[in-house]
Amino acid sequence: MDRNIFEVATRQKVRFDFRGSLSVEDLWDLTLERLDMIYAGLSEQAKLQEVKHLMDTSRTDDGLALRMALVQRVFNVKVEERNARVTREQTRAEYERLLDIKARKQDAALEGLGEEELDAKIAEILEKL
Repeated sequence: MDRNIFEVATRQKVRFDFRGSLSVEDLWDLTLERLDMIYAGLSEQAKLQEVKHLMDTSRTDDGLALRMALVQRVFNVKVEERNARVTREQTRAEYERLLDIKARKQDAALEGLGEEELDAKIAEILEKL
């Protein structure tokens, strides 16, 4: 499938049999587990088509291959998005942790100041107000 599979799918009005009829756009609303279920069903259909008989001239279904490719593409994109979201959350948590540590160190440094140094800092702040 050299052309954009989504273009081909929309031109062919591809539908999926899963709890009714689903369009290609509907795939984006499904969970990874449901996409996996659809793909498993399509894989079973593909296995059944692999059975060759002497009387069959051709039992290949290009529509089935297209539907499998679509489900696989949507699944892979959703996995990539989930992984990126997890990475962002981990990065944000690490950032907040580092800020917290820095604030505690700054507090510890201030607590280490003598009374005269604290008075001088307080006076300096009051002048700015």
